[in-house]
Amino acid sequence: MNAGGTDVLTVTIEHNWIHGFRHGITSTSDLFWASANEIDSCSGNGIELHHVYSPRIVGNRIVDCANGVHMGQSGDDLYVFDNVVLRSRATGLDLFTGLVGNRITDNVVGHGVGDGIVIGLSECCTATEGMVLANNTSYSNGGSGFVFHRGTDPLPDSAFVRNIAYRNGGYGLVFDSAAPTTPSCNDWFENTLGATNGIAPGPTDVALDPAFCNVEADSVTLREDSPLLHLPGCGVRHGRRLVRRSPTRRRRPMPPSAPRCGRPAGRAWKGRSVSSHGRR
Repeated sequence: MNAGGTDVLTVTIEHNWIHGFRHGITSTSDLFWASANEIDSCSGNGIELHHVYSPRIVGNRIVDCANGVHMGQSGDDLYVFDNVVLRSRATGLDLFTGLVGNRITDNVVGHGVGDGIVIGLSECCTATEGMVLANNTSYSNGGSGFVFHRGTDPLPDSAFVRNIAYRNGGYGLVFDSAAPTTPSCNDWFENTLGATNGIAPGPTDVALDPAFCNVEADSVTLREDSPLLHLPGCGVRHGRRLVRRSPTRRRRPMPPSAPRCGRPAGRAWKGRSVSSHGRR
């Protein structure tokens, strides 16, 4: 689905099932919103964006594509929220954006070949505002869980909070920036190369098994006995269960021996349950 062009100012794409195309959605419009789309089995990228402004990528499910979301250089005010990206052949979320108002929160990225979530900020000018990377879960990816690039230019203090990087093949977080940032309340568990690179873990960061319900089946809801639900210095955290599937897809039952999982609650910790099915 190609949406955009020099005469298109605003594009909204919602509630579509896009299966088996080269790219799921591409756009070069000024303002872009994609929400609640199911995109799978792409030879290219699930969502491909270039030179968009104030992009909103919300509640999409992208499975078996090259990059789940690939965004070339774009304007400020990026909002990427509540997306599920599974089995990418490159990077789950590959985002290059402007300097102001960027929020990447509550996303789940798992079982990809490369890095889970990669964020690059423009170095064209001086940043006046930090960014928010919070409540994301990046697990079982071949590369690092989270990668942040800003180079030598300073960036105002940003929020890197309550993310989970679980058993990724690289680091939990690679931080390439001179920003005065202190991560907090993150869980960097058993990432092959270590917890972080380029920045020290914060004083409230941990390396604990988050106790997912069934990570091999991409059910990353936190169990009721998860140590992340009551971390000292991080307040009371609650797991959250959300099943994202098309209306025609049958829900796969959990095996009888599956651990008990917490009931739906707040979004403070990214406990999520997602189906691993990518094809109909």
